Amino acid sequence: MVYYSIQNYFMLKERLPNPILLALRISKTQWKKIGLAFVCITLATILRGVLPYIMKQIVDAATVITPGIGADTSIVWWYAVLYIAIILLSYVFIWIKGLASTKARANMGHSVRTTVHKHIAQHSNAYFSKHFSGNLANKINNADTSVGLFFQLMNMFWPVFLRLIVAIILAFSANISIALLMLSWLFVFVPVNLALLKRIKQLSKKHAQIKSDFTGQVVDFISNITLVKIFSKEKDELQRIRNVSKQRLHTNITLYGYKTQMNLINNVLQGVMLAVVLFYSLFLWQNSIITFGDVIMFFGITASIRGAMIGIAESIDLFFDQYGQLEEGLETLLKPHDIIDKKGAQNTPLLHGDIQFNSVSFKYNGVYVFKNLNLHIPENQKVGIVGHSGAGKTTLLKLLLRLYDIQKGEIVIDKKNIQDITQNSLRQHMSTVTQEPEMFNRSIYENISYGFNTTKKAVLGAAKIAHAHEFIQKLPKKYDTVVGERGVTLSGGQKQRIAIARAVIKNAPILILDEATSALDSESETLIQDAFQTLMKDKTVIAIAHRLSTLLAMDRIIVLEKGKIIEDGNHKTLLKKKGVYASMWKKQSGGYLKE
Repeated sequence: MVYYSIQNYFMLKERLPNPILLALRISKTQWKKIGLAFVCITLATILRGVLPYIMKQIVDAATVITPGIGADTSIVWWYAVLYIAIILLSYVFIWIKGLASTKARANMGHSVRTTVHKHIAQHSNAYFSKHFSGNLANKINNADTSVGLFFQLMNMFWPVFLRLIVAIILAFSANISIALLMLSWLFVFVPVNLALLKRIKQLSKKHAQIKSDFTGQVVDFISNITLVKIFSKEKDELQRIRNVSKQRLHTNITLYGYKTQMNLINNVLQGVMLAVVLFYSLFLWQNSIITFGDVIMFFGITASIRGAMIGIAESIDLFFDQYGQLEEGLETLLKPHDIIDKKGAQNTPLLHGDIQFNSVSFKYNGVYVFKNLNLHIPENQKVGIVGHSGAGKTTLLKLLLRLYDIQKGEIVIDKKNIQDITQNSLRQHMSTVTQEPEMFNRSIYENISYGFNTTKKAVLGAAKIAHAHEFIQKLPKKYDTVVGERGVTLSGGQKQRIAIARAVIKNAPILILDEATSALDSESETLIQDAFQTLMKDKTVIAIAHRLSTLLAMDRIIVLEKGKIIEDGNHKTLLKKKGVYASMWKKQSGGYLKE
C-alpha cells in the first residue's frame, strides 16, 4: 500500500486541510466505494423525498372517486403500489450503500491510523520532549475519528440538504407562494445556524485542548505516583488536576450553553415553519387555490424536514465534540517534521566510523550548547567524554545520531556529511547503550533481537556475552518473559545488560555508550568488562561515564565544560596536567564523579 505523505503536503501548503478532507486524501484507494455509497444515499434520499408527492397523488385521486361497486380506483392502487415500490427501492440503495461504506470505512480507518503513526514516528526528539506520551497516544487513537465524521456528514447532513432541495422543487411545482415562504425560512435558518455552529466549533476545539491537558496531567500524575508519595505531594498534584478540571468545567458550561441555545432557536424556527406552512396551505385549500393532496404533501415535506433536523440536533453535540478533539489532536500530531532527509539523501554505508565535528554550533531553547565545536575521532578510536551536568555530553551524542539538527557547521562520518545520508542509514551504523535503556512491553527475546531478523542462537550468544543469560534463565518463562511497560519488571542493571546484548547483535561500526554501566553494581560491572572489550573491538567508541574508572582503557578522554573541550588526552596524561580531570578523579567517591 502506498501511504499519503503528510510531510510532502507541508512542502506544498502552509497547513493541512480540515480533518475530513485529510481523511479523503489519505484514502484515495477507497474513492470508488465512497462514490458508490454517495450515489446510493443520494438516490435513496431523492426517492424518499418524492414520497410526499406520491401521497398527494393518492389523496387527490381518492377525493374525486366515490367509493363503491363499479368505481374505478385503479389510479389510486397504481400510486399506492408506486409508493411501496419507491420505499423498497430506497431500501435496496441503502443496503448497497451500507455494504460499500462498511468496507470503505474500515479501510479508511486503517489508512488514517497508519499514515498518522508513520508521520509521528518521524518526529524529532525535541517534539516528543514537549508532549505528554499518554496525551499523544490518546490523540493517535482518536485519529481515525475523521473517517466517522465523514460518514456522518454523508449519511446525515447530506440527506437533509438533499431533502430541502427536493422539498423546494416540489413546493414550486405546487404553489409558488408556499415555495417562497419555505425559501425565506431557509434564508433565516441557515445564517443563524452557521453563526452558532462557528462559535460551537471554536468552543469545542478549546474544550478539546483543555480535555487533552487534563488527560496529560492525570497520566503524568500516575506515571510519577512513587515520586508523589515519597514527597507527600498528593494534595498538591490533586490541586493541579483540580485547577485544569475547573477550566474544563467552565468551558463545558459555555459550550453546552451555546448548544442549548442553538437547539432552542432551531426548535422555534422549525415549529414556526411547520405551523405557518400547515395553516397557510389549509388557507389556500379553503380558497380552492391548491388541492387537499397539496396540503398533505406540504405537511409531509415539513414534517420530514423537521424530523431530519431533530436527528441532526441530537447528533450535533457529538459531531462537534469529536471534530474539536480531532482538529486539536491532528494539529499536535501532524506538525511538519523539523528533521527531515534532504532531497537526494543516500543510503550510504559507513564502514569505518571516522567522525568529525567541524565548527559545530547548536542552540537548544535559544541557548547555545555548542559554539564552533571542533572534534575529530579517528576510525576505531575509543573516546571517553566526561564533564559536569549540563556540559553537553549527551547532547553531543544526540547530534551525532541526528536526533537534533545543528544550526551551523557540519558533522562528518567517513568524509560524508550526515545530512547527506538518510536518517535510517545513519543510525543503522550506530549501536547505543544508554543510562535508561528503552524496553518494549514484549518478551526478553523480542527486546534483545529488536530491529534484526536474527537467529535464536545469536540472541542467546549475545545474552551470554552481556552476562544477561544467567538471570534470564532464572525467570519463569526465561526468554519468553514479558518485561512490562518500559521493562518495569526488571532491575536497572538487568535492563542495561539486555541493551548491551542488543548492541552485540547489531555489531555496528560506531558504538555509543551513555552511562552504559551506571545501573550495575561493582561485581556485575567487573563481569561485563570483558564483554565490553569484545564489543568495542574494531569499532569507534564514544563513552560517557560518571564512574571515571570505567574510562581507564580508553585511548582518549575529552573533558567538556559548558559546550567546550577544555582538556583532551589519555588518563595518565590528563592526571599529569593536574587540571579539571585530575580534580574530578581526586574528588570521586566510590568510583563516581560527584555532580
